[in-house]
Amino acid sequence: MKSKFKLFLKSFIISSMFCAVLIGIGYFYMQKNLAPAQNEIKNVPYKQQTCENKGILLEIDGDKTFFYLDFENNELLVSIFPEEELKNEIYGYSVDFNVSGDYNILSDMVDYVGGIELEIKQQKYRYTGIQIAEIYNVGNELKRPIIEQICQKISQNGVALDFFANIIENSNTNLTIPDCYFWADELGNISRNLKIID
Repeated sequence: MKSKFKLFLKSFIISSMFCAVLIGIGYFYMQKNLAPAQNEIKNVPYKQQTCENKGILLEIDGDKTFFYLDFENNELLVSIFPEEELKNEIYGYSVDFNVSGDYNILSDMVDYVGGIELEIKQQKYRYTGIQIAEIYNVGNELKRPIIEQICQKISQNGVALDFFANIIENSNTNLTIPDCYFWADELGNISRNLKIID
């Protein structure tokens, strides 16, 4: 009986030592080859810290308006019917994107911001997108106030990404959603500092 117990005890001790050696080897192997990941990148790679300045030439039924989104200086520069137009720049500012279409683009913009108010003959009137498209089509004297009012409404309420998506969908343009993905958060801010370039 004692010999069987001794044999069992010896087998148990040998098995335990063998398991301990295997566990030790496995532990040191993992420590050596599976070192903690070193993540040197502090920021998410697809999130821009600041938007890059961009110029957009908007052409509505032949009428051109140039918007320069100056994110660096937190301002929006606008030139209505720019006289100085070179191939890739206007007044020294780059033309990065072209957007062209009919009056529906303007109408959609006005409706998106909830309509605008215009002062005509010392009276203020509120207009919808379709009404503004008709006024814009008739004469030049109200085109500047229309652009200014749209920018003012954007500065007050901001825009979401669908504002740009709607423009892209309903126009001929080289602008894409990835191009303007981060603009929605900043457009309201820069619109507060609107500067008209003549």
